[in-house]
Amino acid sequence: FPTAVLMSWRRKERRSEGLCWFPRNDETILGQAIAYTAILKNGKSSFVPKHSEDYCFARAFGLIDKEKGKEMFPSLLGHETNRILEMEKQLERYEKNQAITSKDHRVVQAIVMRSIFDNREIVMENKECVKKAWPKFWDFVDYVKELSLN
Repeated sequence: FPTAVLMSWRRKERRSEGLCWFPRNDETILGQAIAYTAILKNGKSSFVPKHSEDYCFARAFGLIDKEKGKEMFPSLLGHETNRILEMEKQLERYEKNQAITSKDHRVVQAIVMRSIFDNREIVMENKECVKKAWPKFWDFVDYVKELSLN
């Protein structure tokens, strides 16, 4: 199911632009997107973070805690931001129904996906930062939301 959803979405997107469809995979994003669609469908996933770029997604869904993240991915402490601390700060804001203020694309993506799973509206101050790694993130989110309504 998840892979078929992703391929269907990508094919539809390319065709709507009058372009041929050629799959191009970012393995990190693909893994997270597949896990996310499984979570939406089944409420759970067997996702295991393999790369530091997986940390925020895994943390948002309770698949890893900050201590394990520090142990597995020490590079996150000296990233553009201290991604471990940034994720904790934004998760706290999320739990308090405060605006998400992060400029870190991975943090924003993870919290948005979590909010959709929780069926919660959130305010994002830096919505466009996701373009850095996943330019079509919002299109993907809209497509997955549409599928979950049907």
